[in-house]
Amino acid sequence: MELGFFTCLPMAINAAIELDAIQIIANVGDGLQVFPSQIVSQIPNATITLERILTVLASHSLVSCSVTANKNGKPERLYGLTFVCKYLLQNKDGLSLAPLALMNQDKVFINTWHYLKDDILEGS
Repeated sequence: MELGFFTCLPMAINAAIELDAIQIIANVGDGLQVFPSQIVSQIPNATITLERILTVLASHSLVSCSVTANKNGKPERLYGLTFVCKYLLQNKDGLSLAPLALMNQDKVFINTWHYLKDDILEGS
């Protein structure tokens, strides 16, 4: 199934970076988890559908996910950072792999891959 959805994870990472969701989770504190509503409240015009992106990231172990019961007894997810996410955050020197992730999924860069077959057929 993953073969048909290779673009899903990189695009979810991009959205999380662009929305600053990973940094918002990091700001909560090392090893702590946060409710999606707490993340959304810090992003202007964002909706709770951000949780779908977090679920994709959790399914690939980029963020951690646990379930707890809210005050009404309904299950609610909490998200935190995993070790891998440190590469998407700025380190003490201000360096991060986030710009590289964004560049690799940029429309201009991605569109060139659509011509790979043509290049092979033309011998380029």
